[in-house]
Amino acid sequence: MTKPIVLWTNIPSFHLIGPFQKLAETRETICVCRQATSSHRSDMWKAPDFGKLQVVYLKDKEHPNRFVQEFLAQYKGAAHFMSGFGTQPGTETFWKLAPRFRIKPIALAERPNPQRNPVKALLRDAYYAARIRAISKWLGAVLCMGSLSVDAYRRYGIPKRKLLPYMYTSALPFPELPEKVEIGAPLRFVYVGRDDPWIKGLDLLAEALKGLTPEQLTFDFIGPNPDSWLAKFAEENGLSGVIRVLGKLPNDQIAPKLANEYDVLALVGRYDGWGMTVSEALFSGLGVLASDACGSQDVARASGAGKVLPKGSVDAIRSAIRELVDNPSQVLEWKNRARAYRDALRAERLAPYLEEVVEYAERGCSGEKPNPYWLEGSDVSR
Repeated sequence: MTKPIVLWTNIPSFHLIGPFQKLAETRETICVCRQATSSHRSDMWKAPDFGKLQVVYLKDKEHPNRFVQEFLAQYKGAAHFMSGFGTQPGTETFWKLAPRFRIKPIALAERPNPQRNPVKALLRDAYYAARIRAISKWLGAVLCMGSLSVDAYRRYGIPKRKLLPYMYTSALPFPELPEKVEIGAPLRFVYVGRDDPWIKGLDLLAEALKGLTPEQLTFDFIGPNPDSWLAKFAEENGLSGVIRVLGKLPNDQIAPKLANEYDVLALVGRYDGWGMTVSEALFSGLGVLASDACGSQDVARASGAGKVLPKGSVDAIRSAIRELVDNPSQVLEWKNRARAYRDALRAERLAPYLEEVVEYAERGCSGEKPNPYWLEGSDVSR
């Protein structure tokens, strides 16, 4: 397969572009995106080295919609990957024009964002069902971020044969791991992400730490500000030596810090999309605690380097943490398993999978599906 590759996305996320960088080494590969980064991430996200991947920013174009139309006319024979089903300027033009140019894009999709309000949740589901019905026949395939997303888009009406599991990796270099596998005494836990108590389950996690002492563990929070509610919660509940709120960290510093300073990463949200930090933990040599609402529970299960917990349960989180505190040899075993698994998460492994997906989509999604190799040996369904 030597045809050009085009990736359409809102921003060129380092979570997304890694395998496309690898494809760019052997064929023309272009990333068309609306902007370089989002405003709330600009102080943390540093753009990776794009290598031979060509990057086009629609915000730089005087007439973005006209550019998209002319671009599609030129690259109608390319394999087009679209990140999500959204309606951002530029991507909305793509969805409108794709049928005219007989383009059948391959979508890369997480589950739709959650809604706490049941009425809003119902309206969201109705919107996605209608939108996906309108474009389903033009979809070549859908690469779903985890088996949870596969199930979600089946419910929205996309045929099973068009749904394939996928995952995020990183366009940044994997960190060098310490030569010797060791664990801290006390154990060193970490959370990485934004300060969102409900979606990320930080309220549950903080509650689960009550009663633990600095002699048993430390738990660092990277992302929330040092003056956030977490610091006040720690002070009020005698957890100041356990909960340590470190603030934001640039994305290129996270994986090296995980590799050298921590034992277990926890991502126990009520909803976490894919949950990229689970992958970051594994390729940084850490064990993981992930909730069953996190799409990357797939890699937690497949690697054997962690435990998947029921979402929304303080008791389950507390029990899992105390079990590790009482049995630190389990943490050491997880770290060894993470090291053994991390090569499955490399961008150069994902690039050939994308090529197989293109060929499968061009066959009308008939015949044997591409093999999601990172799930081999696990009980995660294809």
